[in-house]
Amino acid sequence: MKENTTPREQLAIIAEMVEKTRRDTAESGRFFIFTGIVSLAGTIAVGLLESAGIQRLFLPVFILLALINAAIGYLVIAGDQRRHAVKSYAKTVLWQVWLICGLTALLMMFAFPPLNICAVGAVPVLISFVLGIAVYISGIVLALPFLQWSCLAWFGGAIIIAAWPGESVVYIMAAMIILGWITPGLHLNRRFKERS
Repeated sequence: MKENTTPREQLAIIAEMVEKTRRDTAESGRFFIFTGIVSLAGTIAVGLLESAGIQRLFLPVFILLALINAAIGYLVIAGDQRRHAVKSYAKTVLWQVWLICGLTALLMMFAFPPLNICAVGAVPVLISFVLGIAVYISGIVLALPFLQWSCLAWFGGAIIIAAWPGESVVYIMAAMIILGWITPGLHLNRRFKERS
């Protein structure tokens, strides 16, 4: 910003940057949709494996999910950077939030139970809270209240999982993914198409 700009002009520039980031990142509804679909498929696969009594395949499924979702995130980010030469600070914050929350979720999933930090049943609860935080911060960065409110699906689901552990966890996780990831992604995509 120029030094001689008025506070009103500075606010207008900031508002324009937020709007540009919102428009550009609305394309990232694809990120929510694709990672949501992959996570939903993985959740269903884990449920089927659990009902078949094949728990030994959980770890390979989780590793595959983590790799696919990391690849989706990378492809969405790389594609976004190719289309837009200028990278805004808001976009950088957004992707860094998802990177650190994703790594935190992976650490909880793969390190906490073997190190006896928490029981295996507590991991989905903890991960749900972390993902809820990422969704909430995404809503703040993009100035999209509906995205902020989507965190309630993750927080509410975490509480329900903690209250009723067991076989119902798969169904609750599936509902959380649909309400807290895929639905906001579809909404973001629709908004982007309406503005294009």
